[in-house]
Amino acid sequence: MLKTPWLNHRLALGVILVTATFLRLYHLHFSFSNDELSALSRLDFNHLGPLFREGIRVDGHPAFTQLLLWFWTALTGTTHEWLVRIPFALMGTGAVYFTYLTGREWFGKNAGLAAAAALTGLQFFILYSQLARPYSPGLFFTMGTAFYWSRLVVGSRRNSDVWIGALFATLAMYTHYFSFLQVVVMAFLGLFMLKKRSASRYLLALVIAVALWLPHVPITLYQLSLDGVGNWLSAPEPGFAKGLLTRITNESWWLLLALILAAATGWGASHRSIAPSRWQLIALLLVVIPFLVGYFYSIWKFPVLQYAVMLFAAPFLILLIFSPLAGQQNTVSGPLISMLVLGITTGHTVWIHEHYNRNHFGVFRELTEHMSRWQLQYGAENTLALANVVSPWYIQHYAQQMDPPPRFDLYNLSADTSRQALWAKVVDADAYNYVALCWSNHSMSEDVLEMIRINYPQMIERHDYFNSGAYLFGKKRNESGRWPLLDSVLVSTVQVMPDTLPGSPPNLGVVLAENEQFSKPIELNLNNLKQSPPELAVLDTYFYTSDTSRVTLVIEYEDEASNSFWYGRDLDPVYRMPGALQRMVIGHRLPTSQGANPRIKAYLWKQSPDSLEIIWMQLQLHHEAILPY
Repeated sequence: MLKTPWLNHRLALGVILVTATFLRLYHLHFSFSNDELSALSRLDFNHLGPLFREGIRVDGHPAFTQLLLWFWTALTGTTHEWLVRIPFALMGTGAVYFTYLTGREWFGKNAGLAAAAALTGLQFFILYSQLARPYSPGLFFTMGTAFYWSRLVVGSRRNSDVWIGALFATLAMYTHYFSFLQVVVMAFLGLFMLKKRSASRYLLALVIAVALWLPHVPITLYQLSLDGVGNWLSAPEPGFAKGLLTRITNESWWLLLALILAAATGWGASHRSIAPSRWQLIALLLVVIPFLVGYFYSIWKFPVLQYAVMLFAAPFLILLIFSPLAGQQNTVSGPLISMLVLGITTGHTVWIHEHYNRNHFGVFRELTEHMSRWQLQYGAENTLALANVVSPWYIQHYAQQMDPPPRFDLYNLSADTSRQALWAKVVDADAYNYVALCWSNHSMSEDVLEMIRINYPQMIERHDYFNSGAYLFGKKRNESGRWPLLDSVLVSTVQVMPDTLPGSPPNLGVVLAENEQFSKPIELNLNNLKQSPPELAVLDTYFYTSDTSRVTLVIEYEDEASNSFWYGRDLDPVYRMPGALQRMVIGHRLPTSQGANPRIKAYLWKQSPDSLEIIWMQLQLHHEAILPY
């Protein structure tokens, strides 16, 4: 039986930290993400000079994480994911501890315990503590800075607070530019809270932190001259803040309500005014200011704001939620509330949200395993192996660990050169019996799949993951044998010339005159289909054209709910064979939610006066699209 309240709090804190450590170390062996592999691919340097020039400057983050990985993987290697991620998981637990300490300074032990319990169990904080990226280190250093900053602004006279606080602030600035921003906001707000007797020590800590960060200035200036992540990240939508709140609370409004109700127990127990305190205002500003800076920077310059970068501000939102427990003076109920919060958040994350049973990022190891198995089963010489990834290194990292390593013929199916090579290979149906395709975190149009399905229409295996997948295609055709389609999902076929077969000689098709720009369209009202709404539209064509013709295949869609799209792809060198019968296929997803009177139209658009003879044209509508976007 515990005899003192302090032991009660110590026991609760111990349970929280042990649970936080377990949740972050558990299941660390999942496949490296695209971002992690990007970092690992920039570690193969024997000296720090090349590492800084070619491994750090070219990235969008400060130097700390890449330096940590360089030293750490020199000891552990990069083969085992869990070994690489251990320091990041432990820093995630350290962030939980400093959240408790900061909450204790601001709102008392009970609020600190409850906030630490929430950070322990919420998926948002677990997930980013299980990645070998700057997130958990940045969170750890940010919360360490917050604790020592709090002590300095209230007048701490310990020399250690000055030096340790400055060190934490420096490391936060060296880790992520949004943790850097949190430190800057704290430093600025502290100027308005200083007491005269602590001003000199506070300013000394600032000077030390700035001086320690100065060597990084050239790298930062170079990185700021780049577009950052703006080449793939879109500007935030107006509902970003609402989405962030739900993301932090496991995408559950019920869980958020439960946390607020747990915090509300402090209101009834408080004998003090419930007027906002200065620390509540500080917590609010440490959330709002970084959000606004990131939001407007993303709107006016380059998109940088995403949920992950708000990780460093999120603990202050949690502290704000539990700040009413500052009025809860009962030394028994406080730890009990924290255990309740720990149980609710952990249970929701593990069993309801199924954190450990999901893929949260595109996978690579699983894809490589499928590709290896298929080549062993069907013969590497009989299988065309394709990968659509940002860098060949990412998939080769896992391929080199297998015996024998799988072979890959092409790596980037979004590039024109790769599309030309792919077309040359798939049209020669005698070269391979199978086509194995995998992709992860790299956009690829349905057109690529339609190329493959011309001569390899059978889907033998299909494995879908978050933002990634692996597929094996074969030659077996369906009963009709003429126009085989994936898994018999054809909804409707419309032909311009049903009696004219591909391979017919010229002058048997429809010839567009010089002043004609558009072919006769294939038009269809989807309400006339008796089946469920299709997901994918495919336009398949055969035609003759001259060398200078500019031809665009077009698919249009519109309905009365203002859903519409126009998708066109020009005849490019992938398909161009002047004077010979040519085939071109394009595909595009239809809207997920279709309004009344949905209509689709497909046609060829001739944008030059040269000749164009259409031999055959077909519109295919499929129940299911392979790609998830």
